[in-house]
Amino acid sequence: MTTTDDLSLRSVLDGTLKDFGVQAAPVAAEPTPQADITKPPLDRRTQVMIAVSALLLIAIGSYLWGARQTTAPPQARPTALPTLQPTAAPTIAPVTPVRLLAAFAAPDGSTLGTIEATRPMTPTAHYGDEWIQAQVAGSGLIWLRAADLPLAALVGPDLAPRPTPEIAVQPAPAPVACAADTAPYRVERQVLVGTLPVGAAMGFSCVSAAEAEANASAHEAEVRASYAATTTTKTSEAR
Repeated sequence: MTTTDDLSLRSVLDGTLKDFGVQAAPVAAEPTPQADITKPPLDRRTQVMIAVSALLLIAIGSYLWGARQTTAPPQARPTALPTLQPTAAPTIAPVTPVRLLAAFAAPDGSTLGTIEATRPMTPTAHYGDEWIQAQVAGSGLIWLRAADLPLAALVGPDLAPRPTPEIAVQPAPAPVACAADTAPYRVERQVLVGTLPVGAAMGFSCVSAAEAEANASAHEAEVRASYAATTTTKTSEAR
């Protein structure tokens, strides 16, 4: 048997279900009262508690249903990529330009071209201290300026011509004057005028006896001339 309180409670439940979008359950036909009822009817307080519990269950179910509908679809988790360590770029050393050396066919000769200073070379000779002869890989025997190879030692024979030694010319001794006491040729004679001796004549020479004789004759002529002049002067004074 349905009482007024039961109808009121059902109306409240139906309204609550409509608010949450749940269709109300159809009202079952009232059962035919049994003659032997074994359970006593529920009191009002128990009915209210049952209604409140039902409301709570409906509210919880509605919340869970709505949360299920609004749950975002699962997203794929990003796969962690392996961390790659950066590789250090290779360091390129700066290129140093190769120094070139002038090659010569001979000291102060024609230029053959240039060679790299890094070529293997073996000095074999030198020309003074300004040129070096070396056996160079790929070029053979060539001449290089010593100024271009400051670290190269002067090895091997010196092919520069040796300077001709200057011969000291001794000056000729000054000729010794020919003197009467040193001359190898000497002539002495007495000068006579008639039988009267008037003096002596002497001649000498460092060359020959003939020259000494000639010099003596010249001296004799001087003595005779001097005697003649003296005799003439005395005669004039006597007059």
